[in-house]
Amino acid sequence: MRNRKFADVLSDAENLGWEDALYLPKDKEKWDLNCEAIIENPDNFEDYDADDNPVEMSKINYRYVLLCDDLSSIIKNLREQDSSFDLDMAYKAFIHYFENDGFIKLNP
Repeated sequence: MRNRKFADVLSDAENLGWEDALYLPKDKEKWDLNCEAIIENPDNFEDYDADDNPVEMSKINYRYVLLCDDLSSIIKNLREQDSSFDLDMAYKAFIHYFENDGFIKLNP
């Protein structure tokens, strides 16, 4: 498992492995640019709980959020709309995607 600050994950999203996934704290209130994120291949886990979350992640109060390939797509889409976006905008785009299952649309 690779533990990194979520801001670093967002900064490097386009270089993450497509087969890996993002895991964040179960409590969404703890999510921000400074929270610890875990990057791991979901195939490396054997046991899953009733919420389809790896038991190993549940034990440390983390949950599956999305595939790193999706995270990379969020950043690519954001870059296509505004090449000078900052990490706060990247985080906002991530939250929008997580909550709406779709890319954020920036105002022209």
